[in-house]
Amino acid sequence: MKQVPSQLVHVAEKQANEEGMRSRAPLPLLAHRQRIKICSRFFTTFLLCTSFFAGASILQLTDRNYGPSSPLLLLFTSANCRYCQQMQDEYQILSSDEHVCKAGIHVASVEGPANRRLRVRFGVTQYPTLLYLRDGERMYTYRGERIVQHMRSFVLKGYENQGDGLPIPPKVTWRNILGTYWKSASKELSQAANGDFGMIGYATVGLTGLVIGLVCMLAYITLAVALRKVKET
Repeated sequence: MKQVPSQLVHVAEKQANEEGMRSRAPLPLLAHRQRIKICSRFFTTFLLCTSFFAGASILQLTDRNYGPSSPLLLLFTSANCRYCQQMQDEYQILSSDEHVCKAGIHVASVEGPANRRLRVRFGVTQYPTLLYLRDGERMYTYRGERIVQHMRSFVLKGYENQGDGLPIPPKVTWRNILGTYWKSASKELSQAANGDFGMIGYATVGLTGLVIGLVCMLAYITLAVALRKVKET
């Protein structure tokens, strides 16, 4: 019998090993953004289900874990807002209200200053702002007294007085965030200048003015140097 050269045997074994490794290679993982999106929806769904069965907790939503859900009562608050602090107990009672829980309405809260994307998306410029989201498409703004009875009446039936309400804004992207960011920032600076945020607000306004002044001075110096070079040439 004719003997196969050892070099050919070695090459054949190497090819077989490579094919085996390829066959055992793991399936490609989902894209990073897609995994984050799936985890966010799962976490939000878990919170909503927990809230529904427990019936006595306010969901704490953020830019990361917010996901589409309906119906949802969403309160934008700020730690420095005294009106938000005054209504906190009423809002907590509303989250465990029997009629609200039976209607399947989830009660949630968002810390506005710490979650800019959600704040910009829903056009929130003052605190507290209470929104009622239904059917994943329509949005209604509550403007009544911040007491349990009135807020409960609003989410159960009163929102219908606003007709079809407003469409829920699409998710904010970097393409359209700059314009809305400027509008929101200018509104916040105006509120800070009026003393709504205390000493932190005054400090923010002062630092913002200082930065703008430095930028303008730098632009003026750069322009002056450029004009001098042009004249010298």
